[in-house]
Amino acid sequence: MVRGTALGAVTDLDGNYSLLIPQGAQTLQVSYTGFEVQDMMISSERMDVRLNQSRELLSEVVVTGYAIRGKASGVDLSKERIKEEAALAPPSATLETATTVEFELQIPFTVPSDGEKYTVELANVNLKASYEYQAVPKLEKTAYLTAYVTDWEQYNLLEGEANLFFEDTYLGRSLLDTRLVSDTLKLSLGRDRGVSVDRQTVREFTRRGFAGGKNTDTRTYRIAVRNAKAQPIKIVVYDQIPVSRNKEIEVTPVQLSGGELRSETGQVTWTRQLAPGEQKELLLQYEVRYPKGMNLKVE
Repeated sequence: MVRGTALGAVTDLDGNYSLLIPQGAQTLQVSYTGFEVQDMMISSERMDVRLNQSRELLSEVVVTGYAIRGKASGVDLSKERIKEEAALAPPSATLETATTVEFELQIPFTVPSDGEKYTVELANVNLKASYEYQAVPKLEKTAYLTAYVTDWEQYNLLEGEANLFFEDTYLGRSLLDTRLVSDTLKLSLGRDRGVSVDRQTVREFTRRGFAGGKNTDTRTYRIAVRNAKAQPIKIVVYDQIPVSRNKEIEVTPVQLSGGELRSETGQVTWTRQLAPGEQKELLLQYEVRYPKGMNLKVE
């Protein structure tokens, strides 16, 4: 378990485990029946542990029942199954208390004793989401998809690992940490190759001149965004112009193609809607003026 959270994992028969760690986590707590609990500081991507046998003698425990009752320690947002299971989720009831949420199965459910991991679907809820692509072509010519889910609080989602699917394709695992979420649940769905982004220097509009005792450097970039998908998309593109901290160096935006400029950081933001198969181009052009004789590298 990650200390202070409900995030945890169970090892297989050989003791192997895998666990996603949230930001700020510092300690793992390892426990096993008949052994002493051990805390480990999180220090690397691979952490091995050897437990000491407990000095307390354990008496025989027999568990008999026809229902499974326990706290939900995570959420599965996918249709993936580690092992084949029943086609339909077993009927269950949700019991809420002041501090916990419990799911109680209404009929017996069999879990084989083979040491493998199994997923039991306790509830199935469809949540409405809005989708937005984001791209920073100056750093990477890739568009990343983000889903925004509202009204999620009523479904008792707890922190844990989540399997992410988009358009019936498995994207990978993510960490759902509801402790840090406000009214909107934000899920990163990774890169989408159906949306392409490119950024090129426009040579004919990139030049250097001299006037009034100062050098003038002009830089021009063309950003092309193309939607190859069968549905319209919304994309937010980020770029940046230089920010001068020297009074002798002047940076002036010339062409931003309607982008929004934050003068304190130089960030330029474009928000565009693209129809299926549509391509749009954005121009980013600025001038830098500085004293003659000053050695300045303009990007």
